[in-house]
Amino acid sequence: VGQLDILEILREIREENPDLITHLGGNKAALGVGFKVNKLNDIFVALQKKLEDVPEEMFRSHKKADFYINIQQVSLWDIDLYYHLLKWEPFGHKFKKPAFKTRCYLKSYKIIGKNKNHLSLIITDNSEILSIKALWFFFDPTVLPVLDKAISEKKYIEIIWQPELDSFKGVEKLSIRILDILDILDYKEDPEKTH
Repeated sequence: VGQLDILEILREIREENPDLITHLGGNKAALGVGFKVNKLNDIFVALQKKLEDVPEEMFRSHKKADFYINIQQVSLWDIDLYYHLLKWEPFGHKFKKPAFKTRCYLKSYKIIGKNKNHLSLIITDNSEILSIKALWFFFDPTVLPVLDKAISEKKYIEIIWQPELDSFKGVEKLSIRILDILDILDYKEDPEKTH
């Protein structure tokens, strides 16, 4: 779950209360827990107690980027480059589609979609001459205060994204699909110079 190691937390609960959990094993990605049914509520209460002081951001898992690309380079992407990336297919569980990290300013965002679970964002460079539209489907609402702060304080953010091809009425255009927004960066100078 996010950046938490639930297996480690359950091990702590087992050490503190040996009668609650009879069997425990696995790793960060998958685990197995054995217990008596009448102990389920006690396990739930112990787990809640362990998690109550955990900062909210620990519950978010961050996507990983394969490559860094600056915002000016993003603006130069074209459909030919996108099709070149597709030559690496097939993508799958062990061979994921490449993801990119970019540092940028967030000019604005808007919550969209019937269920209000998508974001349309405008990202920009420090000159604000360059503006790029990006979409984040099924965004994590806990990031909204981070976005508001990034806009109000004019701070850089780091985004993890993948190029997507939009095809509408026979017209193809490239778009940015946000996978994650990592955090606000507090740089004294242009982060492009420090990367």
